[in-house]
Amino acid sequence: MVGLPKRKMNKLQVTGYKLQGIDNNRVNPQRMFNLGYSVFLFLFRKVSYLSPNHPITQLPNYQKTKGAAHLPGGSRGLRNPWRFSLRLLVIGYWLLVVSSPLFAKYSGGQPGMFLSWGAGARSLAMGRAFMAISDDASATYWNPAAMSQIVRKELMGLNVKLWEDTDYNFLSYVHPTAKFGVFGINYTALRSGGFISAPWDKMNESDWYQKVLSAGYGKFEDKQEAVTIAYGKKVLENYIQNLSGGIATKFISRQLDTSKDNHFSFDVALFLESLNSYPISLGFKLQNLLTFSYPAGVTDDRFPLTFRFGVGYKTLRDRMILALDFDKMMKANIGWHVGAEYWLLDFAAVRMGFEGQASELNESAVGLGLKYKNYGFDYAFALHELGTSHRFSGTFRFGASVVAKWEEAVRRLSQEGMESYRQGDYALSTERLNKLLDLDPRNREAKRLVSKLETIIPITPKVVEPTRDAELTRRGIAAYVEGDPQTAVNVLRYALSLQPQNETILRILNRAEKEVGERPTEPEAVTPPPAAFSYLDQKLYRALEYIYAKQYDKAVLECQEVLNLEPNNVIAMERMGSALFLMNQRELARKVWMKALEIDPNNTVVREALGRLK
Repeated sequence: MVGLPKRKMNKLQVTGYKLQGIDNNRVNPQRMFNLGYSVFLFLFRKVSYLSPNHPITQLPNYQKTKGAAHLPGGSRGLRNPWRFSLRLLVIGYWLLVVSSPLFAKYSGGQPGMFLSWGAGARSLAMGRAFMAISDDASATYWNPAAMSQIVRKELMGLNVKLWEDTDYNFLSYVHPTAKFGVFGINYTALRSGGFISAPWDKMNESDWYQKVLSAGYGKFEDKQEAVTIAYGKKVLENYIQNLSGGIATKFISRQLDTSKDNHFSFDVALFLESLNSYPISLGFKLQNLLTFSYPAGVTDDRFPLTFRFGVGYKTLRDRMILALDFDKMMKANIGWHVGAEYWLLDFAAVRMGFEGQASELNESAVGLGLKYKNYGFDYAFALHELGTSHRFSGTFRFGASVVAKWEEAVRRLSQEGMESYRQGDYALSTERLNKLLDLDPRNREAKRLVSKLETIIPITPKVVEPTRDAELTRRGIAAYVEGDPQTAVNVLRYALSLQPQNETILRILNRAEKEVGERPTEPEAVTPPPAAFSYLDQKLYRALEYIYAKQYDKAVLECQEVLNLEPNNVIAMERMGSALFLMNQRELARKVWMKALEIDPNNTVVREALGRLK
């Protein structure tokens, strides 16, 4: 018995089952493996080609380029996806048969081996190569860090009849949240019954078995159970995109007849969803990093430290997944796992997998997957050293997507933050934008706005008065916050000319002037302009001088600055149109003059100018 408590089982005799093995002497294992591998590669290449009529090539974003370098075999080959599935299943079944002589016994019969058996028929059909995939509820078992991919609540159940009176069961639930990561819990159990107990002194008698049954010594079972609590979340988002971290704690209970023990262990995991822009995922888990038994001293069993690393690759518009895992358990050989999954249709998939140690093959599997709306069904058929087994699992997804909730929360906070900002309540806007950054730390626009607003709030937390001066101040602050300090300087200087004693406007103006490299305006240098020649009049006068000097582009800029301050200034429109006309930009001049005529229909100067354009 593998992984049983190392306690003395007084007066117990355990009788096993007669298991039919496979005769390895009938064929040459290495020759059969080489033949099977060669045929597999040949047929797999044949069925991997895509014809122009393949459903994948009909996708809107599919580029039918010559050679189709990103797909095997270019655009030739497969003409029927059902033929592909049939071939793949035939290849898989054939490989199960020809590879059967290669089965070898597992090494490292150590405590807790039932926790290395697997979870979910989908992953089992892929040879347990699932460390870098883990995109369903079985992630609580395989890689808790990869639970960050799951966006809806998900429940999975697995039941396997291994052999007589021996069952393996797995139940997992994943609960994603929009802000706090993904939580999960699973229950794993291996139960094997039908063992007979008898006193040692009866073993010397020839008819001990009948005497044991007649004496009613009874039967007992081996029961191993574990409850795992897992957590996964994206980490270091400001430095590494798509990186997630995960932890898991396992509470393990084992019982053999009256012998019991309990253990606690701790796992850590990492998951990289994509490698730069390549559809390559990576997974790593360190299992049993911390482990101890309770109560202490009940057993001297120690759960082995285990390393597991996996690579996943998606291709054919994510319809095919290829996966490769390696694991290393202390005092055991390095194990390898390889698997593939191909979605023939949106609701049907075929799978294949192999696993072993060193050059030995321990198990081969093929499987099917079906999904309909929120339901999924997976089946795996495996051939191993004890014969064959069938694995079934079901998945149920429910609840709204946390991604949709997250996007809605981000959208709402962004709208509320910008609305407060436009209304001049900068403190409230900063508060809402900081909440947005809690949900979306990589939102660069929100970061930039917050950094700018935090320089304004100490000067004035809000400017909400419905006056002309307050409106100009809000416009100047908006230009400064949105990265246009020169416009901010122009607007704030105009506002300061109307209110020379306004300390708030002066301080914000000085900050904007510092950014554009201009000398800060001194308080005593600001005097109210004469009624006949205001700040805007100065700019309009300079625009006229630029026109006379044939510096038409500068005249346009001066007029534009006036219009930024007073959008309905007809004189600025007149002079801007004249500058554009002299620059031979007649169509632009027409638009500017037409706008002026809409504001002042009786403007004879503009009417005469438009007449010259006909």
